[in-house]
Amino acid sequence: MASLLSFTPSLLLAELHAGQLLRDALVEINNDGVALFFSSEVVHADMRVVETPKDGDPLQMVRDILAPHGLSIEPAPGGRWLVTQLSEDDGPQAEGEDSTPSLQSGEANLRPVDEVLVIGGRYQIYGNDQVAEFDHEAIDRLPHLADDLMRAISRLPAATADDFSARINMRGGTRDETAVYLDGLRLVDPFHLKDLQGALSIVDSNLIDHVDVLPGGFQSNFGDAASGIVNIRTLPAPEKNVHSVGVSFINAFANTRGSFDDGRGGWLVSIRRGYLDWLFRLVDTGTGEFTPRYLDFLAKIEHEIGERQIVSGHVLAAEDDLKFFDDTEDTQVDGSAETLFLWGRLRSAWTNALTSESILWRNTIDRRRDVMVDDPNNITANVTDLRDIEVSGLRSDWQWRLDDGWSVAFGAEATDIHVDYDYTLMGSNNNPGFPGQPPIARRTLMEVDGGTLQLYSAVRKTIGRSTTELGWRYDKESYTGLDESTSAPRLNIRFDLSPATKILLAWGDFSQFQPAESLQIEDGIDEFGRATEAEHRIIGLEHSFNPSLSLRVDAYHKRYRQLRPRFVNLFDSYEPIPEAEADRYRVDANSADARGIEVSLKRRAADGFSWWASYSYSEVEELVDGTDVPREWDQPHALNVVFNWEFARWNLNLASAWHSGWPRTDAGIGTVDMPGGQVLSVVPGTRNADRYDDYLRIDARISRDVKLQRGNFTYFFELYNLLDSQNPCCIDELTLVSGPSLQFNEEYWLPLMPSFGFTWTFE
Repeated sequence: MASLLSFTPSLLLAELHAGQLLRDALVEINNDGVALFFSSEVVHADMRVVETPKDGDPLQMVRDILAPHGLSIEPAPGGRWLVTQLSEDDGPQAEGEDSTPSLQSGEANLRPVDEVLVIGGRYQIYGNDQVAEFDHEAIDRLPHLADDLMRAISRLPAATADDFSARINMRGGTRDETAVYLDGLRLVDPFHLKDLQGALSIVDSNLIDHVDVLPGGFQSNFGDAASGIVNIRTLPAPEKNVHSVGVSFINAFANTRGSFDDGRGGWLVSIRRGYLDWLFRLVDTGTGEFTPRYLDFLAKIEHEIGERQIVSGHVLAAEDDLKFFDDTEDTQVDGSAETLFLWGRLRSAWTNALTSESILWRNTIDRRRDVMVDDPNNITANVTDLRDIEVSGLRSDWQWRLDDGWSVAFGAEATDIHVDYDYTLMGSNNNPGFPGQPPIARRTLMEVDGGTLQLYSAVRKTIGRSTTELGWRYDKESYTGLDESTSAPRLNIRFDLSPATKILLAWGDFSQFQPAESLQIEDGIDEFGRATEAEHRIIGLEHSFNPSLSLRVDAYHKRYRQLRPRFVNLFDSYEPIPEAEADRYRVDANSADARGIEVSLKRRAADGFSWWASYSYSEVEELVDGTDVPREWDQPHALNVVFNWEFARWNLNLASAWHSGWPRTDAGIGTVDMPGGQVLSVVPGTRNADRYDDYLRIDARISRDVKLQRGNFTYFFELYNLLDSQNPCCIDELTLVSGPSLQFNEEYWLPLMPSFGFTWTFE
């Protein structure tokens, strides 16, 4: 958690001057008589005093130095004052004052009006308000593999994830039901190393300013997502140029941010390179080759146009290459992906009440997957999978705040989509435990062309302590051959029981077309399925006991009315060619239900000790042939606890994760009819009728900040799975042996793994 600083008042107010670091100025004011406390996520390290304040009332002087940064103060318990963000309603505006803040001082007036005010079930990451589950400092200190954003999100009670992938399941939904946005653009499959389950996200966490995680009940401006939204905003331009370089156990990065034209323009440039390929070459065992490599590049440039508009250009590029060769099983993998997102963005504050945002984009993704397996005890198979994706689009969002507590939002989006598929699979089964399996020969060469049209509107009204928003959206597609359209009402309500307690309610219909790039050709399906449809019901409670301790409780029920077929491997999904394995199974569910309750308690503290804890109870089931079956990621109980100690310039963080074991399918011995008579065979039991043992992992990270003559140097060491817990994940090499009996290897999630690194930040 971000440190909350408090000091003992003394007698004289500090002498302040223009150009002084704002944080240092506030510390001096604390020492000289005004009891302030603030978060480093509100008062950024690069903020400075813009103008020397005039002598006068001490509190007014504080307000004067905070105002240029969109900040103010409000009373807090114990006679102290809390530094907060300045809302649009805080005080009258001076005559002739520019109502649009500069790039350095924030973009509040250019963001959609009350963007997330009434969303039930919202989690905030990298945020700077009191409801943020993890703020910047908390994320920096939290042990999470590769410092990956999505792996940090997986600690939220609404998310489930495995150790191998950065992709997440949100409240019982499949992984592709969560949409990821970056600076207004929806990203298509934003993960590195897709042939390794999407091991890392392509957005470097060092560049993130704010993330809203919406696991359900989101407003009508978000569409074509059945479960959740991850909405990311990158860092704004600082007042002075800031540069960072860093190295971790698996990657190195460098980035720079700055401003120009007297603060009216700003830029961000970053590059990150993973060097797992170098590490595996260093520890070459002589039995094969494993060289995963990834690279990503992010840049944006923005500039004010007049006094009420900001135009920006963005680029996000990623490149992946995976080569794997195993002498023991004669397996070869050659996978690659090249991803490019280009977009322009115009944000306008036409008046103090009317704002808009327009985005024009072009995305291309080229993926290649070549795999060959020649295992005499399992399968012999070759697959080539090429997918070229092109997406262009235009979106415009408008919000208009009226008198008497009314506001209106509306918008439209149109996309043009083209996908080329080229897929070949030749395979045969060699496992004597699965006799009679026919050989596989698939060849698909096709093009997908079309697009989508999305329209939405919402009306909001505030009456006393309650705010209600009624929304509606319409979505239509033309690329599946089905020409589907969906219409969805949504309702969000917030009621403030007191300044410290609020109730949030959400209800609505949510739908998602099958993505154009996700046709299931690997399993022999060359036609798109119907849109997934789900109804969300959420009730939430948020309560602040004091500025340091807060509670939130969310209860939800998500009901799927329409589901597409999906394919799973009953025993092991982590195979080079899972679609060629004998345990491949088609799931045709009529409906599904996800329900649960989530409780999280958070302590922010100025005494160097903070903690965060969450517990969730959930049930995730689907109806198949009249029977309720747990989905593969169902975990009835889950507990996450994070402790953080800050002392001197050291920081120690312990994070634990425990949850019920995921469902598993047992196997027995039976017979199958063959031309020569009955033959013994492996017979799968009832799907997901049993469970793996409970999962437990404890991670630790210790870090230290060192102030240098130029900048700040931070280094860390962490241990992932500190206790080296063996958490079973899957069954590998299931075969029949004489007896007869079943022989198999139980595989495990990641073992004890060390990591270390450093970051140097300087102006």
